[in-house]
Amino acid sequence: VWNESWFIRPDLGRSYNGWQVLDATPQEQSRGIFQCGPASVLAIKEGDVDLDYDTLFVYSEVNADCNRWIVYNDGTKKRVYCDTEIIGRSISTKAVGSNGRVDVTANYKYPEGK
Repeated sequence: VWNESWFIRPDLGRSYNGWQVLDATPQEQSRGIFQCGPASVLAIKEGDVDLDYDTLFVYSEVNADCNRWIVYNDGTKKRVYCDTEIIGRSISTKAVGSNGRVDVTANYKYPEGK
């Protein structure tokens, strides 16, 4: 779960003005402190992961693959399953004025395989 806020981004360039991802409860450290964002939603969609503000991390969250591995006693590993479509297939936000869901997946990623 994360929040989105509308920012003007002179630090990233005008093309990345707009919605930004901010995580108020980050689970990992970034640059030595617990923080995440503000990462440009457009940069995440375009895969521009070399930007600061945890863009790579959020890109990975919405574009990850689900893998299952067998780890043998000798430490060797064998991947036995990979699903490239299950993660990030339904990114939602709450609708304004109701408890309905609004699908925002297309804001974060192109259709699988594109």
